[in-house]
Amino acid sequence: MKKKALVLLIGLLATAAVFAGCGSSETAQTESAVSSSAETTQTAGSGTLDGKYDVSIGDGMFVTDSLGNELYAISYTFTNNSDEATQPFLAVQGKAFQDGVQIQDTMYLAGDHQEVANNRYLEVKPGASIEVMQFFEVSDKTAPISFEMTPVLSLSNDKLEKEFTIA
Repeated sequence: MKKKALVLLIGLLATAAVFAGCGSSETAQTESAVSSSAETTQTAGSGTLDGKYDVSIGDGMFVTDSLGNELYAISYTFTNNSDEATQPFLAVQGKAFQDGVQIQDTMYLAGDHQEVANNRYLEVKPGASIEVMQFFEVSDKTAPISFEMTPVLSLSNDKLEKEFTIA
């Protein structure tokens, strides 16, 4: 049932985006200015996203998976304050950047952090918390990493950010 609702919501958003593209550029510029001013960015690395999910960005570290791939792991604690159970990857999304360019996130293949790596896909009931790790393929092992968390499928412009120095 939730999957059907999610697919329907995505379809509606895609349809709305098509029709929004048909308007004048002046309206688009005005809407862009309004949404930029309404954005809530918290650089402390913890806060509430979309009024429903508390996220606290933890530490970052290099890890090696079972295939010998060296990945950069960033941990965060996800607390579900909504009225329904949800999975962290359906509620919030993490992105990492180096020199202003997004770094590809990747799966972690068997290793010391496998349990935490899979926590993104576990259902979390209202009021419960879970530790999650997200993994990234980093080619430059000296440039700082900027990590941001935002809500998924939300009209909110909430964003949490944390900078990692890896040199």
